[in-house]
Parts: sequence; C-alpha cells; structure tokens
Amino acid sequence: MPLVRLSLTYEVDHIPYGHKKSRPEFVRDAVSVEIKEIAPGSAPVSHRILDRRDRVQTEVRYYENGYWWLLNDVDKPMSPERFTSSPDDLDWPILEALDLRGFLGMQTEDDLRANKSRILRTEKESQWKKAQAGAAKIFFCESRVWVEAGPPNYFGAREGTTISFSAGPSSLERIRGANPLFGPDLNDRKFSARRGVAFDVDEFEGADFHEQAAGKIEVLHRVQNVSHLPLPGMAPERCARELAAYLWRDRTSRLVELVPSLAGDSSETCPDDEKLHRDVLEEFAALTENEAGIFSGELEGAREILRRFNSRPLNELEDAAIASLGL
Repeated sequence: MPLVRLSLTYEVDHIPYGHKKSRPEFVRDAVSVEIKEIAPGSAPVSHRILDRRDRVQTEVRYYENGYWWLLNDVDKPMSPERFTSSPDDLDWPILEALDLRGFLGMQTEDDLRANKSRILRTEKESQWKKAQAGAAKIFFCESRVWVEAGPPNYFGAREGTTISFSAGPSSLERIRGANPLFGPDLNDRKFSARRGVAFDVDEFEGADFHEQAAGKIEVLHRVQNVSHLPLPGMAPERCARELAAYLWRDRTSRLVELVPSLAGDSSETCPDDEKLHRDVLEEFAALTENEAGIFSGELEGAREILRRFNSRPLNELEDAAIASLGL
C-alpha cells in the first residue's frame, strides 16, 4: 500500500530542566501512514451529482458501507502522487483529509528529552491512532484520492423567499478548507442544518417538503442514485443535534434562563441525546425574537426542524408506543 509521510503535531506537558512549573508545548514527529489502493470494481459509483442541465459534476463511490467523495486540491481533483509527495512539513490539505490538527511547533519530543525536560503528559499515542483512523477513511482509485464523507444530501441556502439547494456530503465533521469536497463547504453545511434546510435525498424528493415550503425552490444540483442503495442521511434528528450543539456551545446566561434544558450540564459539548436535543429546540422555538437575542436567526430553523418532526409519518416504534396506550 502507498505510504504518506507527514508531520504529526501534538501537545505535551513538560517541566523544563531547572524549572519547577510545567508548561504545554506543541511538538512534531515525522510519521508515515498507509493508504489503500482500490480497484474500481471494488468501489463502484453509487451516485452522480448532476447540474440543472443534467451534466455530471462529480461521482460518489460506495465501499465498505461508506460513501467516498473526490478530494480536491484547489481547483482540480487531488492525485495520489500529490498526496504521497507531501513534504515532511505541515501540509494542511493532507492533514484535513486525515482529520488531524496542525500546529506550528518546531521541536520534537526527543528534543525536549535531550534538553532534560521531564515529560508529564504526551498526546503522541492518541494523535498517532487518530492518524491511522484518518488514513482508513481514504483510498486511491483511478488516479484520484477519495475520502469517506457520508451519503449525498441536499443543503439549502435562503435568500429572501428563495431557497437554493445544492448537493454535498452529509458529514458535518469532515474536512475544512478551501472547497476540498464537492458541494457546500463544511461551515455552510452546518449552517444549513441549523436552519432546518438540510435533507436526505428521500425526504427532499418527497411531496411533503415541496408542498409546505414557502417561497421559491431552486435546485442547483441533483443527486442521481446509480446503484439504488438506500440512503441514510440528514434526518430531522441530525439537524436538531447540530442546532442544539450550536446553542449549547455558545449559550449565554440569559439563554440558559429561558431554555432550561441548556442548564443541565456544564460541559462545553452537548450530550448526544436525541430527547435532550428535541427538548432544547421546543423550549427555544417558543421564544420571541427579542428573547432569543443574538440567536434570533436560529428561531426559524428550530421551528422548521420541529415542523419536519411533526409532519413525517410515524415509524414502527412510534406506532407501537401509541398502540400500547390504547389511543
């Protein structure tokens, strides 16, 4: 398998020689990770993204239960040669594809030890494991680099009464940077989810959304399901989680007073609890714009996500729960 050489940067806590207090330090280490090379038949094209004139804009491949997107390098697909020829330095597109952080530390951990620093804590092993996990989300195929980023979804952007939709990867965690994947960038995908206008393919193409959406709908790109695989994706639960996490992370004391579900935990990260997410949105959606303050722009998103929850058909578990109540 091809090897990619990169600078693994991570944090250590150490006490320099002759000092008594510890200090954090970013260091780097040269490592190599292996990238799979896949035959086209092992990773067939599952979807194509078409423009409004039905011209193919990009393709998505299906491999090991994942959906893999072309990795771009500025304005063209990245080649395996470019990916593997990364210098032993910080190469941001490569680090992003591997889900790694990059820091500007110049010393190595060995340099610190050579200077008689006492190492108290090191992130080396955890970052090394993360590099290997990131490498498992990448393969080379047909002289291109492909990264796993979830099935295609539709992401909307409102402008007045018009919502324009583009297709892109459903992952809200994968790859920042200058348009490394086709479709809206990571921040725009997150924003679309918070505003309740991110949809999986089946929900978007269903009549319910188009009948109830206000204003004009523009579809800039269309998802063509080549393999007819069922598509898990941007259900209302995913949008609710993104909006709840946003409110949780940036909550103010005033918002916590008005939305009691935001007060249950002091951690910076919102717990992964669907009921909590739903409670946060229901309490938040009941506020006025004045009460919501700096979060007033998110009110419409909360109400749209809740509308989607309330308008979709009941699933089998919900049917059974209602039946058990004799209703």
